[in-house]
Amino acid sequence: MFRIGKTLSDKKILLGYLLSGLCLGIGFLVPTLWVVVIFGVASFVWLVTLSDKYKVLAIGGLMAWTSKTLFAISWFWSVYPISVFDLDIGYSGLLVIFMYWSYVGVSIGLAGLFFALICSFLYKNFSKKFFILTLPFFWLLFEITGSYLFTLFSLGEGGTLNGVFSFGYIGYLLAEHPWLLQIANFGGVFTLTLVTVFLGVGLWQILTNDGFTKRVQIIGIVLLVVWISGFLIDPKPIDNSVNKIKVAIVDTNFSGREYSSRSDRAEYHAKQMREALKTALEAEVDYVVMSEDSRYIDARLSPLSAYSIFRFDHADTEAVVIEAGRTPMPGGVVTLRATIYDGQAKTAYGVDKQYLVPQGEYMPKISTAVMNLFGLSETAKDIDSRVLYRPGPLFSQSALPSHVPGVLFCFATADPLGVFKLTRERALPFIAHPVSHAWFNNPYTLWHQFDTMLKVQAVWNNVPIVSAGNKISGALYTENGLKVEPEVFASGESWQVKLVEF
Repeated sequence: MFRIGKTLSDKKILLGYLLSGLCLGIGFLVPTLWVVVIFGVASFVWLVTLSDKYKVLAIGGLMAWTSKTLFAISWFWSVYPISVFDLDIGYSGLLVIFMYWSYVGVSIGLAGLFFALICSFLYKNFSKKFFILTLPFFWLLFEITGSYLFTLFSLGEGGTLNGVFSFGYIGYLLAEHPWLLQIANFGGVFTLTLVTVFLGVGLWQILTNDGFTKRVQIIGIVLLVVWISGFLIDPKPIDNSVNKIKVAIVDTNFSGREYSSRSDRAEYHAKQMREALKTALEAEVDYVVMSEDSRYIDARLSPLSAYSIFRFDHADTEAVVIEAGRTPMPGGVVTLRATIYDGQAKTAYGVDKQYLVPQGEYMPKISTAVMNLFGLSETAKDIDSRVLYRPGPLFSQSALPSHVPGVLFCFATADPLGVFKLTRERALPFIAHPVSHAWFNNPYTLWHQFDTMLKVQAVWNNVPIVSAGNKISGALYTENGLKVEPEVFASGESWQVKLVEF
């Protein structure tokens, strides 16, 4: 055991927790301030040692981690104004977003409540060395717990209990530095989080010892050098001049009331996609990755039936084409299915999305209850009647040939183990990542966080990731953590084709 240091009043401690949450989360909103997270960890640990009142610890932990989460999910607000559906709810949309943003923040923040109590218990009942060495692992454990709490509060038809939602994991902030990102080689965001907490705990330990002023000066200089170096150096691109593969990325621009209200929507969509795919294949590529919602063949057909139409149009191609779109299922629901047309084996395969987005692809029960409470029952019913996605039956990719890329669906980006699972099933040339951000209005913080998540996964699993987006620009994420944005090869009314080699 070791002595608790000088205490402050409960109000000052709670204010400190709020400021700690600011330090923990501001990097998600302003990525250049990523280094501040280390001070956030140090201040959180220091505050835990200042009080043994369970109430203060619980409220403080909840405040800090809720604040951290609210910064990380600030992109929720980019949904307004809601234009993906033909809804006319006006300013009520702001209330809907605020309610969802708040309860998601609090649901994940509850993990901080329990973590603060655990921290205090470890501090008061074990040796200092044990406290310092185990704290990073408990921090990571409770960040994962927060992911499960999110899905617990988001259960509904289409939702399951899982740890996929990793927004707010502080390891992603360390990945803002191009060289510190390479730590992801040893365990992805999990290892990055452990290292971040170790740095924060180390900072707390140094600052609470004697020689405070001198130590602050040294630490300040070191952190400043590390922070600035992130702007000055970048890893070199990987030299893969032998056995390069050529991939066409098809980005699209389908969304909003104007497109939704077209009487010829299906015909227009199919025509645009036929033009885009024809253009991509004319570039003599090995693979074509199309955006989510790119389906140009009748979604009611099976993958093999769809391939018959594909082969009629493109009989001479040996390219592998990946497209994805809304697919009707029995019972009036839909799934998001990726159809893979294999020009080499002359067949097709289907893969269904398993992790669905609460509120965007299915309606959580708690969302319906809260909206009813605030007099928005008609809006809740309207949204619920439109978001009818369910996980599909084609969940395994293990039996696909080795020349076929793995498919990582849009929001599975946030799954820290998403690419890890795919690369353990079979050998992969790369990961195809069809995306659609039709729900959002230029969600810059979401785009940046997704970029970071994909870089971390590419580094950890040593596999390139190729994304193709609807209302978002597709790109290549390399094995050493670079994002490569290809130049446009050709474009049409609602699409662009880009080429990339690696």
